[in-house]
Amino acid sequence: MGNLCSPEAKQTEREARRPGTQPDPYKRSGGNVASTGALSASGRNGRTARAPGPGSAANSPRGDYPPGVAAVTKQRKVCVLGKGMVGKSALCIQYVEDRFEPHYEPTIQNSYTRKEHYKGQEYVFTILDAAGQDECDVFQPQFALGTHAYLIVFSISDFHSFELAPFLYDKVRDCNLDDVAVVLVGNKSDLAGDREVPVEEAMRLAQSWGCPYVECSAKDSEQVRDVFVAVLGEILKREL
Repeated sequence: MGNLCSPEAKQTEREARRPGTQPDPYKRSGGNVASTGALSASGRNGRTARAPGPGSAANSPRGDYPPGVAAVTKQRKVCVLGKGMVGKSALCIQYVEDRFEPHYEPTIQNSYTRKEHYKGQEYVFTILDAAGQDECDVFQPQFALGTHAYLIVFSISDFHSFELAPFLYDKVRDCNLDDVAVVLVGNKSDLAGDREVPVEEAMRLAQSWGCPYVECSAKDSEQVRDVFVAVLGEILKREL
């Protein structure tokens, strides 16, 4: 064995440490980075990384966090309520997966997850897509467990679905002791020619509840993200 402290050995070690001579085995990897700069399919901890949608935390600037400070992800649960066929599932799928699902299948209950970056903070939405058939099963008390906010959805082309909204609002208030956040949502704005619910009437109802009203189109992806940003804003108001 040679003398590891000799000038020749030290010179050899210095040469080996020069950048580009060999990979540093102690350098941490942030995941497999594809040519786009986003994490590829095999991300951290060996988990499969899903491609982020527009507005997701992975596409958001990181300049909101001070250098050396890791983002702290907060979780919030949102329950989506409304009559059957108003487009609740289509709204959730469009927001989470950036696609429109044209085939209607009655929902028993589905759950979705998506990250949202809002005012320098990363949040994880757990979105419960509740069943919506009639007044008897459209709201279940267990929907209130751990829920921070509700989206009460109707179709602008179905006045009966709008008439059901106050019933749902009363159910929400009966099952939640705290001042839980609510946003009234008029879906299917792409069917403006078949409108049965005037904008002014929907806005008056939302004002009587003290909550925002947002019209959107799950089909055309118009103002879909605005719906969830609005509900997140309402949640944070109540946490101040």
